[in-house]
Amino acid sequence: MTSSLPQTGPALLCWDGSEAAAHAIRGAATLLEPPGPAVVVFAHFPPKTDLAEAGAVGAPTVSEEAAEDVLESGVRTARAAGFDATGVRIASTSSAAQVISDAAEQHDARLIVLGQARRSAINRYFLGSVAREVLNAEHRPVVVVGSSETAPTAEPPVASDGRPVLICWDGSDGAARAIEDAAAIVGGTRRATVLFAHVPTESARGILGGFSAPDAPIMGPADAEVLLEQGLRVAREAGFEASALPVIAERKTSEIIASTAEAEGSLLITMGQRQRSRLGTLVLGSVARGVLEADHRPVLLAGPTRPGVYPRSR
Repeated sequence: MTSSLPQTGPALLCWDGSEAAAHAIRGAATLLEPPGPAVVVFAHFPPKTDLAEAGAVGAPTVSEEAAEDVLESGVRTARAAGFDATGVRIASTSSAAQVISDAAEQHDARLIVLGQARRSAINRYFLGSVAREVLNAEHRPVVVVGSSETAPTAEPPVASDGRPVLICWDGSDGAARAIEDAAAIVGGTRRATVLFAHVPTESARGILGGFSAPDAPIMGPADAEVLLEQGLRVAREAGFEASALPVIAERKTSEIIASTAEAEGSLLITMGQRQRSRLGTLVLGSVARGVLEADHRPVLLAGPTRPGVYPRSR
C-alpha cells in the first residue's frame, strides 16, 4: 500500500480550551518525531449568533477578544509539547466539523487531532459526533485522544521509545487504511501487534446478550486464522514488524483493546470505521467509543472511503 498523506504538511490541532484538547495535543506530539509544524484551530460562532438560524452546533459563542485568548492558550500548549505551532481563529456559523475540514484542506494537513472528554451516561450519545462528521468529510486520518480516568493531566509528552502500535483488525477497508496511515505517521519499521478478537462458533450458543456480553464476530477457528493472517500481511506490507494476537472474546471488544494497549504500553491504537447507513455515512462505532472512554492514548480512525486521492483535485 502507498500512503496518500502529505509528508511535510502540518498537524491540524483542534483546540477548544479544554484539558481534553490539551491532552490530545500532548498525545499527538509523541506520534511525530519531531512533532514539527502544527496549526492550532479554534472555531467559534460570532457574538450574538442566532444558533437556530445557524443550524449548526459544536462551537462556542464568544467575543473576538475572548477567542484570541483561548487561541493563544492553545498555541502555548502546542509549543510546550514540542510543536512549531501557529494559531488560526475562525468565526463561522458552520459546524465545527466543517470548519475543521476546511482548515485541513487549506493548510494541507497531514493529520487531524481531536480531544474527546469523558461523557456521562446521558451524554454518551454525543461521544465522537465531531470526529464522525470529520471522518465523513475528510481523506486524512483523524487521531482522537480520549480522556479516561487514568489520563495524565499536565505532564509533558513522553518520547515514543520504540513503543508498539496496536492494530485493531477486522478485515475491513477502513482497518487497512488505518494501518497505512499509521505507518506514514509513526514510521512503518516500528513494532506492531495485530489484534483480532472473535467468538468461536461452538461457544456462541452459551453466550447471553446484554451490556457486558462479547460483541466480537462469531466464526470458526479456521476463518479467524485466515482473517488474522490477512491483517498481518497488510501490516507487514506497510512496513511494520508485526506479530499476531488472536483473542477468544469473553468480554466487550473495547475492553480487550484497552487492556491490551495498557499491557503493551502501546503508542497508538489504529481502528477502521465502517459505513453504517443507507447514505453511506460513518458513525463512530461502539467499539471506538468504548476505547476512547476507557483509554487515554491516541486512537487513529480511518473510514473505508475518502473523497479522493491526496491531493484532492481542485
